[in-house]
Amino acid sequence: MKVFITGVNGDIAKNICQYLKFEYNSCEIYGIDIHGNPTHEFCDKYIQFDLSKPNWDNLFSDNFDLVINNAAMQIVKPFFNISDDEIDNMFNVNLLNPIKMLRKLNYSDNSNIINIGSIHSSQTKKGFTIYSITKGGLESLTKSLSVELAPNIRVNMIKPAAINTKMLKSGLTKEGYDKLSSYHPVNKIGDPRNISNLIISIINNPFLNGSIIELDGGISNVLNDPCN
Repeated sequence: MKVFITGVNGDIAKNICQYLKFEYNSCEIYGIDIHGNPTHEFCDKYIQFDLSKPNWDNLFSDNFDLVINNAAMQIVKPFFNISDDEIDNMFNVNLLNPIKMLRKLNYSDNSNIINIGSIHSSQTKKGFTIYSITKGGLESLTKSLSVELAPNIRVNMIKPAAINTKMLKSGLTKEGYDKLSSYHPVNKIGDPRNISNLIISIINNPFLNGSIIELDGGISNVLNDPCN
């Protein structure tokens, strides 16, 4: 199986790659990221690639069985304070260039596209407006492509809430992290392994197409967020 994944150096992508290597012995992982070198050993082929200003001539030409659209940019600022360049960059990284990228990739028969979305496409907070819009667009793209590309390509989305990554922890104090954990009905924040396990399940379920899978510990059902 040949896998293409964006944002391959992040904590979530690293765990996905590790799970795929364990589950599929012959799995080859092709990754792109804005950073210069792979930060883990699970990526077989790598291209330094900036989704905000892509060079499509350098994209892989192989046929892929699985494409995971994982890269994202999140800038949290009040609506009137965020710059035009920051808006453009978030749209380019999170939505517009992933659309172009999916059109330029080559696919094998019975392949899968899995988009990593966000709870912010339906429930959000102040300062996340542009990010929320881009993730909402990605959700709409998932639904539309699941109709247009079937039956040869299945398209699904995983829609997580807070996931335990370095990026999440960098924006929270220990007290804030614990408070956010307790607010989830399951009394914990998600782990990258939860996303990886779900990806394996999507691959193995040929009837799953066009699904927006909420992976949020039940927090989307809670009426009020005391952290906001």
